[in-house]
Amino acid sequence: MIFSRQVQVRYTQPVGEKTNIAVSLEKPSGNITLPTDSGYASLQQLPDAVVSVRHDWGTGNHIRLAGAFHPLTYETPGLDRKSTPGWGVNLTGTFQLPNKDNFVYQAAYGEGIANYFDDIGGNGYDAIYHSPEKKLNTVPAFGVMGFYDHWWSDKWSTTVGWGYLTLKPKAYQPSSDFNFSQYGVGNLLWYPNQFMKVGIEYLYGYRNNIDGMNADNHRLQLSAMFKF
Repeated sequence: MIFSRQVQVRYTQPVGEKTNIAVSLEKPSGNITLPTDSGYASLQQLPDAVVSVRHDWGTGNHIRLAGAFHPLTYETPGLDRKSTPGWGVNLTGTFQLPNKDNFVYQAAYGEGIANYFDDIGGNGYDAIYHSPEKKLNTVPAFGVMGFYDHWWSDKWSTTVGWGYLTLKPKAYQPSSDFNFSQYGVGNLLWYPNQFMKVGIEYLYGYRNNIDGMNADNHRLQLSAMFKF
């Protein structure tokens, strides 16, 4: 899932009764891998630029297409500053179905945008410096997810969802680096009154590394929420 909250300056302009365009400059958030103990340094110098178009229709339905320009800046031991462009596109939306049911989805692809993904942000996968080339190379990333909410009645609901994320690794990356992951969830929630809900949820996660090493995990959790 693309999930990143950053300080931004944004302008939103309606272009129709149910369509608007938003343009923003956001705090730099690049996360790159540079040679260790070599004098190279990652910099947050140029802001991210994001453009999105959103269209709403019916009751609760919308679709949004967004594009991001994500400059990745670093400094060499000789104090030269260099930038490599990262970019990405993101499609999201909601379909409102009968009886309060709804489906939400997201698909994202780009190069140098790993820091935007919930699973791998902060792990240095936006781009990797290749010493023989003396060049910072961005890493392609693709992620997709979908979640369906179903209401059995006014007091019972279920959410089921699945997500998939993959990187196209470079040949010179460590074999223990991330390759792809899957994530699934299913729950049952009970709303005894307007102030309370309780539920049980099952979660499944799977990770595969470049060298084929993999592992999965299962979790069962209970939760309760009170409004007062």
